Amino acid sequence: MPSANEVQHDGSHYRNRDSNYQHWDLVADTGMGYFEAQITRYIARWRFKEGALDVEKALHYAQKMSELIKEGRYPTRQVPQREDAMVLLEAFAIKQKLTREETLIFELCAMRATEGDVDRLLFRITALLSEARKETPRRD
Repeated sequence: MPSANEVQHDGSHYRNRDSNYQHWDLVADTGMGYFEAQITRYIARWRFKEGALDVEKALHYAQKMSELIKEGRYPTRQVPQREDAMVLLEAFAIKQKLTREETLIFELCAMRATEGDVDRLLFRITALLSEARKETPRRD
């Protein structure tokens, strides 16, 4: 039986990309929570799958996370599971050909500590969405 990293159901957005260390491995190793995992999932794939729509989804998850933090229903402190989390994140970013802006979004998700970090995250995703809308033709 193949490993989970060797299988892809539907689409081809991971084809021809490094399957030895995938997004879900990074999420587990950095200890990202549910919302951070969803945000980075959509940011990692937007250029290969749904374009601006994926960035909109990432922003939506970030907005919900921000609301929950302000309500005291989601923790503001995040500690990576591994000491080498930033090294793993940087290696992932290089292999996935993430831009500097996309990498900063990943870093904020992996290391966020304050509400200010979440505000910076929202700002960066909003800026990326503006770029994505320029690159992605609208679907009607």
